[in-house]
Amino acid sequence: MNLRTLLDAAIAFAVMGLTEAVIKPLAKAMIDRPLRRALPYVYEQLDNEMPTLLRTATPEVMAAEIGAKIARATGNPATARQIEQVVQFYDPIKAVLRNVSTNVK
Repeated sequence: MNLRTLLDAAIAFAVMGLTEAVIKPLAKAMIDRPLRRALPYVYEQLDNEMPTLLRTATPEVMAAEIGAKIARATGNPATARQIEQVVQFYDPIKAVLRNVSTNVK
């Protein structure tokens, strides 16, 4: 490997680390309060419907379903920013863990 490749890899690694350590937590902190309180409910609803949605929904339908879950949880129509935030932070691995712990009880 040449020096340029090593330097590019080091920069990419540093940027990824910065993103995970600083930018992502800041973004999570900036989620509006009503949405933050509603996230457990929204995620629970998505956990139940995500397998079907992934197989059958278009991107527009998926966004509409997420918006409907947010609206039901907050009592207000979902904004595009709220839908984007839910999509950004929805973690399918955590969804599996939630479902496994629910089924074990």
